Order: sequence, then structure tokens, then C-alpha cells
Amino acid sequence: MKTAKQIVKEFASEIREYQIPDAEAKKPEHWEFTEAYSFFVTGSAYSYLNQLDKAFIGTENYLGFAYFWGQEYKHILRDCNQKQRQRIHGSWVEAGLELHGDSPEHYAIIEKYANNLSLITWKHC
Repeated sequence: MKTAKQIVKEFASEIREYQIPDAEAKKPEHWEFTEAYSFFVTGSAYSYLNQLDKAFIGTENYLGFAYFWGQEYKHILRDCNQKQRQRIHGSWVEAGLELHGDSPEHYAIIEKYANNLSLITWKHC
């Protein structure tokens, strides 16, 4: 049985080598979800998805499983759901913010997407 690291390594090499045909070379559709979504995965499946998602940190393919933030926001972001993490991650990348950074801009984006009032327990000074 292959380990999670072996699967991620094989998958990453296959993705890098894949060339999109010109006929299909268009920007993928963007779906905006208004409600959080969830699905059940087993412990081993979560482990594989988390390993895969670590390779997607900093890209638009981030799935919302892996931790991408620094110490300053760990108490807020670890309680966010997948969709909230994806939105925060994508907004930080789009804004050109360092993923392990700490600034009022980082926190403003967290406040925008972590709309669960119980999550906003700490204010950035």
C-alpha cells in the first residue's frame, strides 16, 4: 500500500506534466457557494487529502484542509470550515499577502469570511 507522501508525489508529477489541449484552454467556471458544505471522509482519506492540499497552498486549487496560516491566527482559522478557509486563503493570495504574515489586512479578510461571531474572539491590534 502506498503512503500519502508517495501518492502526493506521483499526483504532483502527473499534474506538472499534463498539458491542456488548446481547444479546452479556457478559464474554469467559478462557483460561489453561499452556505458551508461538508462531506464525510474517513481518517485515512482525510490524511491523503490533507497531504495533497499541502501541495496546493498558495494556489487557486487549495481545498481547505491543510493549515496555511501562521501562529497569529491559529485560534481563529482552525475553527473555520473548509469554505471559509478557501475564501480567506484565496483572498490573501489575491491581495499578495504573505500566508504566514500578520497585518490589519489579514485580519480584515478573516473578519469578512469568518462570519461566525463566535470565531471572532480576538481583535488585531
